[in-house]
Amino acid sequence: MKKITLFLSLLLIGSVGFSQIIPGVNIGKRKEYMMRTYKINSQKADEYEQILFSLQKENDQLKNRKISSTQFKAEQKKLYKKYGTIISQAFSGGKHKKWSSCTQEMERYQILSENKFIPYEKMRALYKAESEWVKERDKMHKDTGEAWEKYENSDTMVSELNIKIKQILGTENGTWYIEYKRLFFRALDNMDKYGVTYKDAFTIAKIEDTYKQKRANILNSNKKNAEREVELMAIDDEMAKKIAKTVPSVSVKWKKVNNAALDHTLKSRYGLNQEQINKFKTAYNKYAIEEYKILNQKKLSDSDKYDQLSQLGETFCKTVNPLFKVDNYKKWYGWWKYDFERKMKRKKLWSIMLVGMMTASLALAGCGSKSDSKTITVGATTSPHAIILKHIQPEFEKAGYTLKIKEFSDYPNINPSTSDGSLDANYFQHQPYLTSYNKDKGYKKGDDGYLVSVGAIHFEPLGLYSTKYKAVSDIKDGAKIAIPNDATNEARALLLLADNGVITLDKNAGVNATKKDVTSYNKKVELVEVDAAQVASKLPDVDFGIVNGNYALDAKVTDKIITSEDSSSEAAKTYQNVIAVKESNKDNKAIKKLVEILKSDSTKKWIEKKFGVSVKPAE
Repeated sequence: MKKITLFLSLLLIGSVGFSQIIPGVNIGKRKEYMMRTYKINSQKADEYEQILFSLQKENDQLKNRKISSTQFKAEQKKLYKKYGTIISQAFSGGKHKKWSSCTQEMERYQILSENKFIPYEKMRALYKAESEWVKERDKMHKDTGEAWEKYENSDTMVSELNIKIKQILGTENGTWYIEYKRLFFRALDNMDKYGVTYKDAFTIAKIEDTYKQKRANILNSNKKNAEREVELMAIDDEMAKKIAKTVPSVSVKWKKVNNAALDHTLKSRYGLNQEQINKFKTAYNKYAIEEYKILNQKKLSDSDKYDQLSQLGETFCKTVNPLFKVDNYKKWYGWWKYDFERKMKRKKLWSIMLVGMMTASLALAGCGSKSDSKTITVGATTSPHAIILKHIQPEFEKAGYTLKIKEFSDYPNINPSTSDGSLDANYFQHQPYLTSYNKDKGYKKGDDGYLVSVGAIHFEPLGLYSTKYKAVSDIKDGAKIAIPNDATNEARALLLLADNGVITLDKNAGVNATKKDVTSYNKKVELVEVDAAQVASKLPDVDFGIVNGNYALDAKVTDKIITSEDSSSEAAKTYQNVIAVKESNKDNKAIKKLVEILKSDSTKKWIEKKFGVSVKPAE
């Protein structure tokens, strides 16, 4: 013990201000977490805090070194191994092994574990999910097949992994982790691209990410192409100035690299020499000019624009084909086709892409038949929406239709994809959210992107859950009740508590109720506000919790329910989940058949049997 204490003392010279190293970290909470997770006493937890300070100090020094991304990853891994050894000396009984298992020798895992206090079991589940994903990704890339298909499959695989991450970590922490990881890999790329430290590379990644979103907003707007181009140029100029101001040392290199981004990609990824690059750029400039002309011909229909762009792209590919080696051309062409699809979607021409246009030749498009009214694509979140859609799929197809289900991990993207025609319908939201979306986007009845409900399908009741008690009567003075902290779900939670006599609400509050509308506490309970996705995981720490049906399913706590919102309640009628479509698509026969099957008695019975109290069919 003396040896360890001496070692720690040497490490801690100049350690004042640890809390400033990691802003916003609750040291006291982390100490409690460490004692609970690793079964250690207060003294050992203090020792760990000291060790962690030194780890963070060396990690910060590493982030300020100008080295390659490969060196950085290797050095950071070595650093975590080093401190794992120190921890193994400070913590007895094999606790080092458990710590290593939680951190996986990666900073983002360590942050999740000890700054965001994710339980050990969830950290292991996260590691398993990501490891399996890497295996599947590597297997896919080794398989034979078209490059463009692999790009599309990669997008799907990433979406599916992100869904799993949010299911494991909860929405808030899952979103943080996904964003942090994405920026981490962007930063590694920037280290090599610009020859900067990890710290500067990460800063650049955050700035680029912000402006990427601004570009996306412009591209998704209803403005004319010419207006968009002007705004995009202004955004790019603004980003360059931001980079120059924030990271002045890299300003010149950043401009040089980005002004020659195409050259860099063609050389490093596809093996073209400078002469070949110049020929490619000449051909591409001609393509871009003609593309611009086609897109701005007001007399052309979307279908005609698409046909002409497809032919133009085909000609361009034939022109540049001889510049590439065979294998590199296949790689480039795969990316081109994949990117072409994305571009057509942004240009609002996605809806007229036809399956038959994607052939084994150089046709560039092809992503689904929107002109075939018997085939529809429906966007949905996984549970329970996509599960329900998959159940009725055979019956739908038996009726002579085809249902394609597009699962989303980020529900804010579903409505815009429906408005721009990428999806024929969606299934994930209630009417208040739909109304809010139309209002926020400025869509009015009759507008092209305006969405309407064509039928309410189910209701996900909020329920009162507990891992400790069995009945509402068990709610006593002093009980802690976790409730969702967002406006909609908090109001529903308060209404549920009021219906069960725990509190009394202002009679005029209704579905807009807040804690301010509580006129009396019939039981002297403490209402603990928590992110809706986290309430289920908080059940062991409180007496009761009010959980959304979908989150109860994900957390597998449906057997812990005590009571729930009644199907005839105001909340049930207000927050039924609907099928939403563009107003112009509401009379589509396939859509009507879909709603008919979803609302059938057989589907209602299946929903009741499958989901129990967590999901109830709409009346």
